[in-house]
This record gives sequence, C-alpha cells and structure tokens, in this order.
Amino acid sequence: MPKAGVIAAVVALVIAIVYVEIRLGEQPTTAPSTPPDNSAIEARLDRIEDMLTRLSPAALPDLPDDLPAEPAPTIDDSEAPTEAAPLAALEKIEKAKEFIARIEAGEVGGQEMNQLWNLLAGSRLHDEALRALVKNAKAHPNDADAQYGVGLGLISKLVGGQVTYVEQGQLSLMADEAFTRALEIDDHHFDARFSKAVSYTHWPEAFGKGPAAIAEFEILRQQSAQDSSIPMLDQVYTNLGIQYRKAGNTAKSREALEEGLRIFPDSKGIQEQLKALGD
Repeated sequence: MPKAGVIAAVVALVIAIVYVEIRLGEQPTTAPSTPPDNSAIEARLDRIEDMLTRLSPAALPDLPDDLPAEPAPTIDDSEAPTEAAPLAALEKIEKAKEFIARIEAGEVGGQEMNQLWNLLAGSRLHDEALRALVKNAKAHPNDADAQYGVGLGLISKLVGGQVTYVEQGQLSLMADEAFTRALEIDDHHFDARFSKAVSYTHWPEAFGKGPAAIAEFEILRQQSAQDSSIPMLDQVYTNLGIQYRKAGNTAKSREALEEGLRIFPDSKGIQEQLKALGD
C-alpha cells in the first residue's frame, strides 16, 4: 500500500481559492423510510466536474498510436533504450484504460482502488480517470471507497497532470474534501485518513497544518491499537516523529518513533528520524 510515496510527491501547495467545507445535513430520524438527502454530495461532485472543464490545459492531447508520450515507469532510464520500452508503456496505458472502464462500470472498490495511482503514472489519462471516478461516486454517494477514489484521482492529477500552482491549490482542497467525505461515511477508512494526514504535511507552514496532521496520524495510531484488523504503516510513526519534532516536542517525537520501531524494527525511515533526534 505505497500511498506514502504517492502523497509525498505532492509539491508545496499554493492555495488560491476560498475553502468552504460542505457538510451533510442531518438525515431525518422520524421517517426512516425517507431516502437520504445526497444533494450536498451531488453539489460537491458537480463542482469537481466543472473544475475539470475549466482547468488549463482543458484537455491533454491524444497519445500517438505508435509511441507513448512518456516512458513507462517500469523502464530504468539509466539503461539504454530498447524496442520493448514503447511497447511496455503502451500496454500500461491500455491497462489503465481498462481499469478506468471498470471504475465507470462500478466494478472497482476496496483496496483495488489503490491500483489507480500506479496505472495512471505516465499515462496522461488523469482527466478521463477523474470523470469515471466522479461518475462512480455519484452513483454510490454512501460508499466510502468511491469517495476516497475521487480524492486519489485528484491527487494523481495534481502530481502528474501538468497543472499550474493555482490549480494545485484547487485540486488539493477538493482532494481533502473527498477524503473528509469518505471518513464521514467510514471513520475507520485507513486509506482516506492516511492520505488526508500525509497531504497536510505538505501544506506550506504558514497555513499551520502541522497540528491537524498530528491529530490524523494519532487517530490512525489509536485505531490500530484498538483493532488489530486495521492496517498500520511505519510511515504513520515516521510522520508523527517528524511533525512532533517540527512542533518542538522532541519527547513526543521520540516516544512515537520508538514505539514505531518496536512494531517495525526494519523501518529505515523510523531509524533515520531517531538519528535526527540525536541522543
């Protein structure tokens, strides 16, 4: 589940729009048979669709039939180019298209959604994937995985979609909103909370998101301790150590890192952060 690498690639965000958080209204308690009001979800997803039509470039050019726009990520750039490289990249693009079609058909959910990032890398299919993800989220407004997928697609476009700094701000805010919506549906959705927490670590320090990142990582830490079925990554402890140290709380930083090292004794990231603390 290499999402730390996914979100850690996000450049410093320049926030250029006013963030208005959309919250779901309370569902009626006196009439259980009344369908839930999903108008707020629809409005949020409509805004994402509208954003996709306004972002520049409005649409990326089509790939040529005989050569991919970018080399396949699996090809080592240090090696001499081979005839297999274009073929491997084109095969990857075809797999990405097939995956996007499955998303649009509502056939992708759960952990499988996380395959999206690796498939989109270098494909130039970010907009196509996002439209499929939004369509899926609209069709399943109370599915946490569907809402998380929208956030994942937005982060993917932010990193690999050739967008401006202003657009990075828009995409990052909407991704945060999508992760929040997933957590409103399922408070124990590890992927959504982890992605939300790590993204906060890349906000400019002027926005003061350090405490929010710590709070989200601590929730993951507590949930994992209380329920062994909830996954845990060593990056949770690595990031906690970093954020506590940035906040000037070296004692908390060390405590989190030492706990993490007991659980993940081979983690290079935790070991490096402990060394950074010194004796």
